[in-house]
Amino acid sequence: MKSDDQSKSGHLKQEAFLGALLVFISAIAFSAKAIFIKLAYAYYPIDPTTLLALRMLIAIPFVLTMIIYASRYSSPQLNLRDWALIAGLGLSGIYYHRYLTLQA
Repeated sequence: MKSDDQSKSGHLKQEAFLGALLVFISAIAFSAKAIFIKLAYAYYPIDPTTLLALRMLIAIPFVLTMIIYASRYSSPQLNLRDWALIAGLGLSGIYYHRYLTLQA
């Protein structure tokens, strides 16, 4: 019985460490985003729409990976229409948010 409790405790500690590590990495990446955008504007004559499109293209593999991973563990099954509506709302919301951010 003690060994089960110890293995659960060790597993929880590993999960907590992994979660903290991912938060740390995401904070650094989020902060570095502004630096890369300023460098792109400084070195290349690029308009905000093109830069936004490049950022979205780079993000697609990561977003699809998260969607696939999350869909394995979600309880309600969504049909194709639901997925299309979710994707459309998400893409339009992200696009307008990023576009207005880059225009400022």
